[in-house]
Amino acid sequence: MTMCRRYGLLLSLILFGLGVQTLWGTQMHVPEESPEYPFLQAMETRGLLESPLPATRPWIKSDVAEHLKTLLKKTDKLKETEREILQMLVNRYRLELSDLKHPRLAETDSVHAFPLHLREDLQRQWTRSIISEPDYLFLFETEDEYLFLQGDGLLRLENKNELFRFSGHVGFRGFAQMGNVSVFGEAMAYRLYVRDGFRDDPVDSRGYYLHADSASSLVSFDNTIGYIQILSHGGLFTLGNSPIRWGYGEEPLFISGKTATFPYLMWQRAFYKSRYVFFHGSLMNATYTLSDDGHSKLYPEKYLSGHRFEIYPLQNLSFSFTELLVYGDRNPELTYFIPVNFLWSAEHNLEDRDNSILGFEIAWQPLKGFKIHGSLLLDEFKFSEINSEWWGNKRGYQIGGSIALPGILSWEIFFEGTLVRPWTYSHYKETNTFTHKGDCLGFYAGPNARQYIGGVRGWFTAAHYFSLSVNSLEKGIEPLPKDHPDYFPIGSNANQNYYDRNKEFDFSTKNLMGKIQKTLSFDFQWQWQFMNNGWLDLTWEPRWQDSEMTHYAQIQVQVKH
Repeated sequence: MTMCRRYGLLLSLILFGLGVQTLWGTQMHVPEESPEYPFLQAMETRGLLESPLPATRPWIKSDVAEHLKTLLKKTDKLKETEREILQMLVNRYRLELSDLKHPRLAETDSVHAFPLHLREDLQRQWTRSIISEPDYLFLFETEDEYLFLQGDGLLRLENKNELFRFSGHVGFRGFAQMGNVSVFGEAMAYRLYVRDGFRDDPVDSRGYYLHADSASSLVSFDNTIGYIQILSHGGLFTLGNSPIRWGYGEEPLFISGKTATFPYLMWQRAFYKSRYVFFHGSLMNATYTLSDDGHSKLYPEKYLSGHRFEIYPLQNLSFSFTELLVYGDRNPELTYFIPVNFLWSAEHNLEDRDNSILGFEIAWQPLKGFKIHGSLLLDEFKFSEINSEWWGNKRGYQIGGSIALPGILSWEIFFEGTLVRPWTYSHYKETNTFTHKGDCLGFYAGPNARQYIGGVRGWFTAAHYFSLSVNSLEKGIEPLPKDHPDYFPIGSNANQNYYDRNKEFDFSTKNLMGKIQKTLSFDFQWQWQFMNNGWLDLTWEPRWQDSEMTHYAQIQVQVKH
């Protein structure tokens, strides 16, 4: 460790030991691609945290700061690379962990604008340590107010077999914390050049509205996310349109976070050894009708309500209970806005018209360096048929874990198995399916699927992160095309109407039905943070589907300022 890094970590420890606290921390959401997630999960596996991590994302920066404080007291137990990563996060959580100003602000300054310091800022972008706090296009900071504006640009080269194409994005994001009120906004414009034989969906599309120009083979789309929040003694209240992910594991059963974002109202509150999260959101149906003049698309109303209660009885043990419910074709139901209402019972009292899902999860660390988790999703069940092959046993199972590897490198092995039975997430009403814009909100592969995944991941140094995994996916698909006179759905898509099923299989529905499509893939990802706010990412993924091999690869450069 260099003298500069040793000094920085020592300063952090002194500030923490003296109890120097900021007057307020930020409630900014932690983006899914942030290093906080893999780092803190690795620290949890090693048994270095004092409480389990929440399985609801995004995390909030002020909550993450509490775990960083814990690690600051245990630096003697961290490996060299882990201490460097911790110092990087401590610097980026300056507002939550100290009362120091941003390095670009002198003691008497409260504003920094990039155009006024163009040459100096460009030099700093290349010469500053990666663990330093990032610079911004615009920064305003006082004792009780904080605001930044950041630019973001990305260029990607994608490969499929012998074909290549370019994609990328450019945009801005801004955040403001004003006392107990916080606001975030992000707007990105994406471009993709497609070609015959390589018209796969863009990596970033997530169901966004695509604009295609057939003359130039240019596909463009844009997206915006944001939220406004108020923090009080009663909890954190959010009006947002940003990614949500609920559930343990590599690929959660409940809300994957891989669909297009949707607007929601959310309330969350941490209690004694527990956390409660509630939200009510607005979804978009997969299909629409046209207005009388034939020009406007008319989508039916569709909503999602959910709550999750996580309990942390021990430092190494957590339980959770989840309820989710989709309904539509009518105005919002006030009973689904009450955070503590049991949705299952409320739905029954509204004449059993909607689609409710129950979930139970456990995460346990039986010994330091080994962590396991298990999930059970119940879409519908009867106690009398619980062990039968009844079609209505719409369930999902998942078990997985991670093992910290000994040695000087911060690596871990991870593994996970998932099974989602046919017809799970589906409903007899299209507006009640567990989907948003036609994409399943739960397990990314949808129902009628079984997946095994395993691999190793970690850091070579603080600047170099990698993941190497093997993924085996079995997916049941319809054996006959839709235009075949004998066609019938077999529960392979959450959008399917289960009234259309073949009732001959009502009591012989296996865990996988139909024609079983097998996909085996190797996934190697490497990320190099080559400067303070710049990353180079390399992905290589050979994929075999029913013995036919397709080679995918991509390299991208992203710079923020």
